[in-house]
Amino acid sequence: MTTFTISDQATLNAAITAIAGRAGTDIFNFTTSFTLSGNMTPLFLTAGENLTINGNGQTIDGANTYGGFVIEHGTVAINDLDIVHTTARGGTGGVWQGNGSGGGAGLGGGLFVGAGANVTINNVDFTGDRAIGGNGGGISC
Repeated sequence: MTTFTISDQATLNAAITAIAGRAGTDIFNFTTSFTLSGNMTPLFLTAGENLTINGNGQTIDGANTYGGFVIEHGTVAINDLDIVHTTARGGTGGVWQGNGSGGGAGLGGGLFVGAGANVTINNVDFTGDRAIGGNGGGISC
């Protein structure tokens, strides 16, 4: 088991990268609130991986631009954390054979839980988070 101290987006992304693909239990302890300057690294845990995120009353602010947690696989518990002003935005549609296509789904907002994930939350507040579908593609004539 490894415990990581999370003080900003760089330490969060580094911790996510460090635990990807290894079995075991890890803990993230937040020590300060911070505003994202880009999207967070998605959590791609494998079967048998467990992660506890202790927010300790801190806040992650997506600045109305960046997405929150994306958890595809594994077992994750999130405790005592505020996730605010995050935005999950779907991709823009394209043009294929002269026809426009629909934009991608914006999934998650503050938290996206994939089919292979088991996530529990305790005392987690989501405020001002949003998921926005992408723009449709144009038509080529």
